[in-house]
Amino acid sequence: MDEAGPMDTASLKHLAETCASYLLKLSQDELAKKVGGEKRDGFWALRQSAELNMWCTKVGVFGEGSRSLDVRLKDVPEICERLKLLLESLECDLNG
Repeated sequence: MDEAGPMDTASLKHLAETCASYLLKLSQDELAKKVGGEKRDGFWALRQSAELNMWCTKVGVFGEGSRSLDVRLKDVPEICERLKLLLESLECDLNG
């Protein structure tokens, strides 16, 4: 593989969106438990959601044009593949 194609980066975007949705659901669950009177240790999922969104913005997961992930990873398919593995692992952990 010489280049990371649009399908590869689209897969990264989809994985990031899936992880973000899992974290949003976990955040809502945390808030419901907090409001319901159950003592919790802060808002872990909400913080992780914010971190994931910040990372997605920095690397251009949802960017367009020259700031997009498509452009940034085009010539480095190895990094694209590693990001895919990391996001798949995160998705698996959040879904489990």
